[in-house]
Amino acid sequence: MKRFILLILCCLPLVVHAQSKDFFTELTNKYSTEQGVTTIELSKEMLKSMGVSDNISQMYAIRIESSTLLTDFEKDVNAITSKSDYKLMLSVNRNNNRVRIYTITTQRGISDIMIFTVNAPNAILVRLQGENLQLSEANSLIDINL
Repeated sequence: MKRFILLILCCLPLVVHAQSKDFFTELTNKYSTEQGVTTIELSKEMLKSMGVSDNISQMYAIRIESSTLLTDFEKDVNAITSKSDYKLMLSVNRNNNRVRIYTITTQRGISDIMIFTVNAPNAILVRLQGENLQLSEANSLIDINL
């Protein structure tokens, strides 16, 4: 019995870590059926056909165009970033527009970039996954006006 409890305790961090990585699916499931929401998922093959760097393996995006959903969406994104491995790299607030760039860094470099922009009543959350990502690659895919 003690071994079983010890095994469960050892596996808990893995379960929590796995759940935090799947937040984009949760957000997509929650908001994709709502009016004024667009979700996009691009595979590595699609990105490659667009001439995007081989470093990027997947791209996800959620666009909110509804002031009624904006507050809840912002709360959800803030909750995700506060409980995950994401570190804030950049935060810009200008004339009621907000841009936040978060990254996850491993020994091999940046593996995940999340860009969250709010220009009420619109918000866009973009996530890039891959290996040794560069912020310039993200900028080439997304027009970020700071």
